[in-house]
Amino acid sequence: MRLLNIFCMFIHIGLPKTATTFLQKRVFPFLPNVTYMGIPYRDDRFHSRVLNIIYRDESLYSYEQEAEDLAKIVSESAHPLLMSDESLSCYRGTDLVNKAKRLKNAFPHASVIIVIRNQIDILQSMYFQYLKQHVYCSFETWIDVLYRTHKVIIDGDMATSYPKGKIKIGEYDLARLQYAHLVGVYAKAFGLERVHVFMYEQLKATPKNFFRSF
Repeated sequence: MRLLNIFCMFIHIGLPKTATTFLQKRVFPFLPNVTYMGIPYRDDRFHSRVLNIIYRDESLYSYEQEAEDLAKIVSESAHPLLMSDESLSCYRGTDLVNKAKRLKNAFPHASVIIVIRNQIDILQSMYFQYLKQHVYCSFETWIDVLYRTHKVIIDGDMATSYPKGKIKIGEYDLARLQYAHLVGVYAKAFGLERVHVFMYEQLKATPKNFFRSF
């Protein structure tokens, strides 16, 4: 894991549907000489601070206090720290710019890991997950609801009718698939040289090469 030998703090922000759960349960916790503090969280103090980064309203967020609390927790580790939470790449909670700004304030020397995947494949995976958890609807209906919800909530397009009915899109967020915007937000906060983008397809096809590139 070459990058982990250079920096003392890494933040993996997903994306969902890019083997994130596999990495969080089967890889990250077992890396040698690395302290893993992401999902599934084992330190309630750290988890609480991350929830504040993701959800707390900007008017109530104390940059100084949160950074101080996190610094105390991180200082307890003798090894480089790796955290992972895909909610840091979504538009749930506070907006994406605030998430990146809060992370930069708390971990000014950290670097960011983003794993992306072909958007068509992600949409198919999101749809199949939806079918497992909710009422059946066709892919065409599901994507239409997803698109119209995105236009109203994310783009603020009031000319688009907000979808009504039993179809709930929940965490299925088209904005997450705008990779250039996501990378741009974190690059602006941390610097482009501290944002590292990897491909899910490489992880799936040649996992050894994928992990060598870290």
